[in-house]
Amino acid sequence: MTTFRQFLKQHLETHPAFAERWRSNKPMRDIIAAIIKARIDRKLTQADVAGKAHCTINDVHCLESGNGRSVGIKKVLRIADALGLKMVLVAKEEELDIKWDPDATGFTIKPKEG
Repeated sequence: MTTFRQFLKQHLETHPAFAERWRSNKPMRDIIAAIIKARIDRKLTQADVAGKAHCTINDVHCLESGNGRSVGIKKVLRIADALGLKMVLVAKEEELDIKWDPDATGFTIKPKEG
């Protein structure tokens, strides 16, 4: 029986278009993994997170299952905030700080101090 990792390795080696898409989706997979880990570590259900993030359980489920396209960036940031996570974008030359204020109309992006 083939494991997922064996199947993935073979597919990445034999399907260049798939391999490129897999590589380009890594940042989203990393976000999803961090959100799932934080939720489990905090012993929270998807419903708990949804309540704290002021979104639906379906939003949390879609994000965690990889169907995050239907979940906008504002909701992803609220979900991360509800879990005590800080999302940071890293530029090639410098690290940027992104802060989401649920009471504001958006978020701020500025170079990280330090």
